[in-house]
Amino acid sequence: MPFVQTTVQGLRRIAPRGWSPVLSGLARLCGPLQRYKAKLDNADHIYLDLREYMCHIYLYNGRLPHEEGTERLLPAILTEGATFVDVGANLGYFTRIASRLVGPSGSVIAVEPAPAAYRLLRLNSADLENVTVVNKAPAEKQGTANFYVRKKGDMSSLSGDSSADAIVVEISTLDHVLAGCRKVDLIKIDVEGFELGVIKGGLETIKKHRPIIYFEFIEEFAERLGFAFADFASVLVPLGYRLSWINNARNDDRILGEEATTYAVAIPDGIRL
Repeated sequence: MPFVQTTVQGLRRIAPRGWSPVLSGLARLCGPLQRYKAKLDNADHIYLDLREYMCHIYLYNGRLPHEEGTERLLPAILTEGATFVDVGANLGYFTRIASRLVGPSGSVIAVEPAPAAYRLLRLNSADLENVTVVNKAPAEKQGTANFYVRKKGDMSSLSGDSSADAIVVEISTLDHVLAGCRKVDLIKIDVEGFELGVIKGGLETIKKHRPIIYFEFIEEFAERLGFAFADFASVLVPLGYRLSWINNARNDDRILGEEATTYAVAIPDGIRL
């Protein structure tokens, strides 16, 4: 059903809003829309379950328009043989990009706890021999925890929410997940406000491998959870890192920017981007 994507993209030029409830409803009735192969702007593809609101942005845009900086950062760091860790990998969009960049001699470790996203991540990495998928929620300690699944699945997290469906998931430190890695070059962390805990649970890995660490920072989440951007610096600067903001402007090739955005990068001293 390749016409679905082109038809929806065309109709959205006329009526831009209101498509997600329509698509979600249709997908509940139509099985092929629950495993829809969408085309991406980078000439790749991604499987979507159009019942899930988090999938619709890929159908509409063929990309993630709000992550221009990520698309520039990955090829600037990842080369043949590199190791990329995708924490909060969601459907696997960046997992697939990284898989091509690191090649057969490299590796990608994609970590995702949310059931719907994990199912699609497995599907989207099935043809990638250099990808390992981990169904855990990275945290500051080992064990289990409640994970709150929201209607917009990419906003699901460990943060309590009475309006979300709570499930029990296995949590694990990044040190434990990456214990067998010979090298780690880039860690990307996007876990809806729990990025600092992931970093704290990966300090031995960070000290050993000195990877570049790319993470989301949303002030609203930080305030709710009781920390600030300065807390990342207090953890990472003593380890020989400097922090910068990612440039997310579309028509600007610079990777780093001076203005605060929703993504930051911690760079080991001696490395330039």
